Amino acid sequence: MRHSFNKDASSSARPQAETSREASEAEAQLVSLARKGDRDAWARLYQLHFDTVLRHLSYFVGDVQLAEDLTQEAFVRGFKSASTFRGDARFHTWISRIATNVARRHFKRSEVQRRTRTGFAAVLGQQAPQLDVEQTYENEVRAKVLYSALDTLPVALREAFVLRDLMDVPAEEAADNLGITKGNLAVRAHRARTQLSAELARRGWGGDGE
Repeated sequence: MRHSFNKDASSSARPQAETSREASEAEAQLVSLARKGDRDAWARLYQLHFDTVLRHLSYFVGDVQLAEDLTQEAFVRGFKSASTFRGDARFHTWISRIATNVARRHFKRSEVQRRTRTGFAAVLGQQAPQLDVEQTYENEVRAKVLYSALDTLPVALREAFVLRDLMDVPAEEAADNLGITKGNLAVRAHRARTQLSAELARRGWGGDGE
């Protein structure tokens, strides 16, 4: 029976591995074509990665509608610079870097407080149901308070907090996304938590940002 079980398990794992490899090869071909200006290939990459980039930007801005606009901008910028993609990183990582830069530019060109966050609950429910953000920020009211407090942080600290604390992105990947060292990332994330905790405490929320 043991031999039969192991054979079945091996047979089951093999097609999954082959499927994953085939998907990676197919994406590599799409990327190769997109780098040469193939719009159809880029459209397919857009379809494959739109939801991921939207989720990424939704956490940065806390507003699904705004995140959709920024996602469109990220892909437009990506297509224009596709020829510069060397393939040193996964396409997902590369387009996420562009998305982060789009969010960064959005924050810099905004001279007033962004509109009140009303879509964060939708972000959690529709874009990232697998994350346990609700356990830290228990309801929509807390989420609105959090994003309002995040507005008071410098952009660099906000980015570090979003990637590490809200999205739980591994340190190495988050640092690469922001173009900084892991050490700098750790410093920024710590400062963000400290300032956010103080701001939340000032608002009567007991310093829950830590």
